[in-house]
Amino acid sequence: QILKDPKLEIIQEIQPDDTQQIAQFIAVAREDAPGIVQIGLKPQRYLEAAARNEISYIIQHSIAVDGEYLFTASAETGLVTGTSDGRFVGQPVTDMGIGENYAEQFRNGRFVTLAGERSFLVTDQKDDRIIGVAVPADSISNEMWRQVLTMLACLLVLSGSAIAAISYMVSRSITQGVYSIVDGMNKIRQGDLNTVVRVDSSPEFRALSDGINQMVGQIIRERDFDALTGLRSRRSFEKTVNHAMQSKRNVAFFMMDLDNFKNINDTYGHAFGDTYLRELAHRLEEVFYPDCILGRRSGDEFYICWPGCTGLEAAENRIQKLYESLEGKSLMAPDQSDL
Repeated sequence: QILKDPKLEIIQEIQPDDTQQIAQFIAVAREDAPGIVQIGLKPQRYLEAAARNEISYIIQHSIAVDGEYLFTASAETGLVTGTSDGRFVGQPVTDMGIGENYAEQFRNGRFVTLAGERSFLVTDQKDDRIIGVAVPADSISNEMWRQVLTMLACLLVLSGSAIAAISYMVSRSITQGVYSIVDGMNKIRQGDLNTVVRVDSSPEFRALSDGINQMVGQIIRERDFDALTGLRSRRSFEKTVNHAMQSKRNVAFFMMDLDNFKNINDTYGHAFGDTYLRELAHRLEEVFYPDCILGRRSGDEFYICWPGCTGLEAAENRIQKLYESLEGKSLMAPDQSDL
């Protein structure tokens, strides 16, 4: 084609020549006579670029980050063809401090002493090339802590967002419950023991409300009822009687005390004296409850109020019933005697 058209030029692809040297040939037509001139050129720039594309070249000119160590070796010969610091090139891989079966042994990564430093090594094989990347153990530890701190920072940010959302929810539900309970407690503190605290917005508030109400109930019982006998205290008795008398019904009053009670205390001790008073209170309840109001005035003195009593005869009959309840019944003293 060149002989037919002298203006044509043929440039062949880069390939080995007869001496197996890489060359690129150019063919042009002669100007002085019919014929073809073929010129072989050594593609220096191509060869240099090809060399730069070799893995060994890339690794040797790589900049290791944070102490990373890179190397490549021939799987066939086991010789190192390139390292990130230029050492060990041309030497067996085993000279670096790793075993012979390194390609498979470190595929998933293992700690090893590589080039005199404790590192975590990972290898992979591509055709005839084995590539290894080693990271110093200290760098891994530092990176781990960096990631942990980063994670903690992220968690703090997320926690802040969560806290903001929770705060809004708290202001809508919990805070209102707290305000209701505090309001009830303030009324109780000011003396209004009839206040009932009831917040049902959550099981916790419900339990807290019940606990407060039980506490107030205990305070009322301790205020209004005698701790020893269970009968009404003097203050509670008077208040209850005043309320009953407002109905303008007939009301009967009884007052009684125990003879020789001081002698019982002196002889058998106050513990037995307390037992004696409790037994009497029990008998009074059997006779006068539920239509009468019973109270302990002090010591061995007791009050009885009967709202709605129909007259003197009914009152006398009730007293007689008390006498009958006491007759024939005794209480064993500490000395085994009957009282």
